[in-house]
Amino acid sequence: IIFGNLLENALEACWKLPQEQRYIILEATYIKEMLQICIKNSSPENPKKDNSGKFLTTKEDTGWHGIGLASVEQALADYDGELFTQHEDGEFRASVVLYGNSIGEK
Repeated sequence: IIFGNLLENALEACWKLPQEQRYIILEATYIKEMLQICIKNSSPENPKKDNSGKFLTTKEDTGWHGIGLASVEQALADYDGELFTQHEDGEFRASVVLYGNSIGEK
């Protein structure tokens, strides 16, 4: 769920750009009982946010879309993980942290 939704979001953002501007960088490390995942991708526009600061879908059919980051957050909640998102200078970054004690228990 975590990898799938984050990568799908990154791909969809990149498709909106000319080919020479597209990139996705995936980094995953496991250090001191923590799994850290960071996905950085080019992004054509400043994503829309709701009043609480959560990113909203850019697709027209919001009834069937816009649950990717929510799905990631729910999966992380099940494992006491955290999601950090940032958009700056045409780049979107999603960082995930899963703590070792929660990974082994589930």
